[in-house]
Amino acid sequence: MSNGYPENKGHKGIVYPSPIFGPIHSRRLGVSLGINLMPADGKVCTFDCVYCECGYNSDHRPTLHRPTRKEVAQALEAQLKDMAANGPKPDVLTFAGNGEPTAHPDFAGIIDDTLALRNQYFPQAKVSVLSNSTFAIRPEVHAALMKVDNNILKLDTVDANYIQRVDRPTGHYDVAQIIEALRSFNGHVIIQSLFMKGTSQGKSVDNTTDLYVNPWFEAVKSIRPQQVMVYTIDRETPDPDLRTVLPKKCVMQVSMWKSHINAPRIVSHRSSHILIYHPQQEAKVRTRNSTHHYGKIYCSPFWRSRLRVSFALATQPRRGCCCGTL
Repeated sequence: MSNGYPENKGHKGIVYPSPIFGPIHSRRLGVSLGINLMPADGKVCTFDCVYCECGYNSDHRPTLHRPTRKEVAQALEAQLKDMAANGPKPDVLTFAGNGEPTAHPDFAGIIDDTLALRNQYFPQAKVSVLSNSTFAIRPEVHAALMKVDNNILKLDTVDANYIQRVDRPTGHYDVAQIIEALRSFNGHVIIQSLFMKGTSQGKSVDNTTDLYVNPWFEAVKSIRPQQVMVYTIDRETPDPDLRTVLPKKCVMQVSMWKSHINAPRIVSHRSSHILIYHPQQEAKVRTRNSTHHYGKIYCSPFWRSRLRVSFALATQPRRGCCCGTL
């Protein structure tokens, strides 16, 4: 048992190479070169989520050390040199992998090294961090996250009991404190939120009801992020009783715009359904081959009533939407 949780009866999880893996094609970010600051043989995370593709923390106890700042920089430079010579050209360098990247003791320095190497080899590439937000309250982590292009931080819910049951923090976690930290980025943050149904240990994990969605939405509005990535289960999970909310591979993003911006734009889509948000007016669909074409608006009752957003049913663009594919 781990943290009182029964033995993994589902997916045992993925352990990524360290410190560099890929490149892979990310459904959200494009051609992504992964940077894994965890040990190559295990998982180290401040959450122990029931839906984590890497499995439970107890499934992969590491015996190796985390890569050092020097090892990360050397491995990253070697990979970037190879990609510059042989391809492919990366769209993004993404901190992800077997756990929480901001938990690395030299995270801030590694960010500085990565930005310098990005500028040297692929200055057009973005630097992204996928984090569960637990260390965003630390000044040195906060400062480092302000430097990256895509500061992608998790907020699945604001319900403390749900967080303990599903995200399962391994240490102290105060969601109110985390929300304040997210606000302090002053818009330089992308919120990622996973919605699902099903059960875990016989208890519901459905966070799509008013009880969970309405407070979450109010928190998101107060944070005023540049984007919100709303998604559901798309891979195997350690708990086999979890259920997806939307069709698999339909990952949506909500574009959150400040009030002075008049028109929203589509961030991305993987199917004909695009989820976008505008605080004052109906969503507008723009495709790559028709800059000012606006498609027919379709609003599902769930999203209309709870999130005040619209599903926009786009006409079939030739190359995806205006910003590319996930």
